[in-house]
Amino acid sequence: MLYTSWHLGIIVACAATVATLGTEAASSRNAASPDNRHHLGRLSAGAIANGALYSEDTTLNNFPPGGAVWKPATGSWNTPVLTANASSWEHTAVQEPQVIYIPEDKVLRMWYRGAGWGHPSGVGVAESSDEGRTWTKRSENPVWVGADGVSADCAGQPFVYRESSGKYWLFGTNNHPARLCIATSTDGIHWVNASATSASQVPLPPNGALFGNRAFWQESPTEWKLLQEVGVKGGVWEVFLYTGKDPFSFVVANGGLPLSDLQRHPGSMYGGCHIATVDGQFMPKDPTTGLYTIWYHAGAHGNLPTDIYHASSANLLNWTVSPATPVITHQGGGSFAFDQVADPSPLTVGATAYIAYDGDNNGCKECSHASIGLATAPVSPRK
Repeated sequence: MLYTSWHLGIIVACAATVATLGTEAASSRNAASPDNRHHLGRLSAGAIANGALYSEDTTLNNFPPGGAVWKPATGSWNTPVLTANASSWEHTAVQEPQVIYIPEDKVLRMWYRGAGWGHPSGVGVAESSDEGRTWTKRSENPVWVGADGVSADCAGQPFVYRESSGKYWLFGTNNHPARLCIATSTDGIHWVNASATSASQVPLPPNGALFGNRAFWQESPTEWKLLQEVGVKGGVWEVFLYTGKDPFSFVVANGGLPLSDLQRHPGSMYGGCHIATVDGQFMPKDPTTGLYTIWYHAGAHGNLPTDIYHASSANLLNWTVSPATPVITHQGGGSFAFDQVADPSPLTVGATAYIAYDGDNNGCKECSHASIGLATAPVSPRK
């Protein structure tokens, strides 16, 4: 998540004040999208399956390791795996990745947010069949920009939940005004609006002003969970727990209080929670410990810089951050991850664990604002 546009120096008085305090990019980052190009053709099965060599094994509990030594998939922390095409709809930013292994296609599929920074946002898709070393963006991109009249330009902070091979959910946001929109798909590529009205499909907590990133999943046939990043009035970005009987009925839990155990430094933000997938299946709990497990980013001095952490919980309310130090850190000068590594997307396929993340340069004026990196670590599969 980039913080220049509507994260830095905001949320300091009331909702009306919040809308005016971000930089100029705040209003234009989620500006109305000029088109609605989300019903286009697919790549051929041969194109996406060619060379696909993954050794998944769904009999193994190969959960991503919390204390792993992560290494850059490209060989350098300064080299991303996905960058924005400045002459395309992406302009200067690709960010907020989510990677899921698709067993039937033998590919890693990445959903990501493109553009912003004064341009309309959209959701793009890229795929890799060589363990994340190279990625091919789909020709249909952007696959979702929202639906005119109901969820127009509601493609910020996308999170995709793959309920089954033929049922996908997408939550996206727009913060002018703050609202969360819902779309559905049968293949993760072609999306249709599922929001009943233009109003937000999920409420803000009592002191909330803006929606950020999120993770949600189905806990049981009648129970869903949502970890939602929210910009609060007079404060920073925090994470709130929601519960619901389906994706349309989420309400704030924990008495409306944030999950403050996740904060790493007083007065600093925390958000961008993601849960792991294992061989293509969402797995909010580590099967060995039975604990809910997330990866997320947190700030050291207010909203910036941010690093990536790992945390676990028995009840989604009380969290233990372990290790206490970041698992992936921002890189500073000379790197695409100058002042942020954020929005981690953890997964494993067979004996390899991955974390996709965005690296940001929030002070950049005439350069790439955000690119996507990928880290890997070995997994010792556990029976």
